[in-house]
Amino acid sequence: MTAPHGSDPGGRPAFDAWIAIHRRAASIYRATSLLLALAGAGFVLSGWSSLAGRGLALAAFGLFLVALATVPLREFLERRERIQGLEVLRDEWSELASGGDGEGASRLRALLLRLYRMEP
Repeated sequence: MTAPHGSDPGGRPAFDAWIAIHRRAASIYRATSLLLALAGAGFVLSGWSSLAGRGLALAAFGLFLVALATVPLREFLERRERIQGLEVLRDEWSELASGGDGEGASRLRALLLRLYRMEP
């Protein structure tokens, strides 16, 4: 019998691999948000320093970029919450597995399969 996607053959879900995936994604979203915000702030400052009509367009574009920076920031915050949740589930799994509670471990495994929509 093969192990479900994201787990080892012994049946333990691959929490560390899932956490690593979310950490990489979170760092990319954080960097993207920071770059958009900094670029937007630069355009706003350069637009405000120019009194011509083009300066207003630059400032407006900068404000758009700053507002756009909230999209990857929101995803970063969600990934951070997922990491925290997976760390809690990993700790619960370890406690259940070490305590010999096979039924509790099975329920937790079923919950994980539903959360991550993996094949049971």
